[in-house]
Amino acid sequence: MSDLQITNPDPMIISCLINLLPCQDSQILYNASTALANIGHQAATSEVINRLISALGDSDRSVRSGARKALGKMGEKAATSEVINRLISALGDTNRWVSSGACEALGKMGEKAATSEIINRLISALEDSEWSVRSGACEALGNMGEKAATSEVINRLISALGDSDRIVRWDACEALGNIGEKAATSEVINRLISALGDSDALVRWSACEALGKMGEKAATSEVINRLSSALGDSDALVRLRAYEALDMIGEKAATSEAINRLISALGDSDWFVRSGACKALGKMGEKAATSEVSLPNLKYFSLTCYRSIEGFGTYLDNKILMHIPQVHTFTVYIASPNINSDPAIRISNNDIQRTFTNKEHRPMASIVDYFDPYKILCPIFSLPLKFHCHVDIGNNIPNIVFSSVTHLK
Repeated sequence: MSDLQITNPDPMIISCLINLLPCQDSQILYNASTALANIGHQAATSEVINRLISALGDSDRSVRSGARKALGKMGEKAATSEVINRLISALGDTNRWVSSGACEALGKMGEKAATSEIINRLISALEDSEWSVRSGACEALGNMGEKAATSEVINRLISALGDSDRIVRWDACEALGNIGEKAATSEVINRLISALGDSDALVRWSACEALGKMGEKAATSEVINRLSSALGDSDALVRLRAYEALDMIGEKAATSEAINRLISALGDSDWFVRSGACKALGKMGEKAATSEVSLPNLKYFSLTCYRSIEGFGTYLDNKILMHIPQVHTFTVYIASPNINSDPAIRISNNDIQRTFTNKEHRPMASIVDYFDPYKILCPIFSLPLKFHCHVDIGNNIPNIVFSSVTHLK
């Protein structure tokens, strides 16, 4: 059965699923539990929870697994003492998927499940022979966040960073990141730095993410240097996570090496990466707006972005073009949704055109569409338009030939 989330279910659906739970057919029991899992917290009535508790003792492992999954999806609403006790028992299930699922379910129940007994059982599960159980334990401890931030948990997660299974290493990085600044000891940071060199891309990007979540506590010169190196990783997701980590660290990450790597990333083949590099440079603030990030020899420049249209021409001159003085070919496309807080004041094309005071660059055009008194959509672009995609088409189309456009949306 699909894991598609069901929203706003009819109460009759829940009632029918409850009636199926005592069924002797294990496949029907499993499917009913999975459907309740997809409904999630909206199905968390006492009757449903009691039926699912009974299903945790079923002889069929798929039924036990489905019940565990349903209780986990219900989160804190299902975190009764009886459910938690049954899930603790399920940690010792002989089937690895049931025991790993019990870890996951406990992790989703939040602070109510973050008792010393459960944390100790999850610590023990980190030593399980099955990778899926070790992975589930890492995930559960990470979901408990600061409540699980004991020195023993952190030390055991550090050990899990060296696990033979890549998924466990990935989940250990993620757990330390979710615990956040409380896990930001020098030993954890050094092990996460080592994980940036892991052979598996999932582990590398999870290590980037964890260091970013630790914020300024992880803002050592070595971390910033290694994240800067990760900007050149062969995997696009790792590069993106490295940009996001530097973005989270902020101005402290604004070293010349990081800035130069981010500038290079503006030409990355992956648009997600280019976007991440832009955001990271923006978070570095004025430290990134120095001659070190100027591009005095750049002669061709193309920009696609989403931002407010107010004063865009002035922003373009003062914040971007001043750093590329030799540019002589410049194209731009901005697709900008805006909120007009005062319906009595209507922005016009003339208002936008007046912000473009630099006559050295090619002519600019704009299209202002009012969808209601408050919502404005306004593409701004240089002429002739060189981009292949034109978005947010309204009824107010100017007398312009869009010869390069191949995609509309």
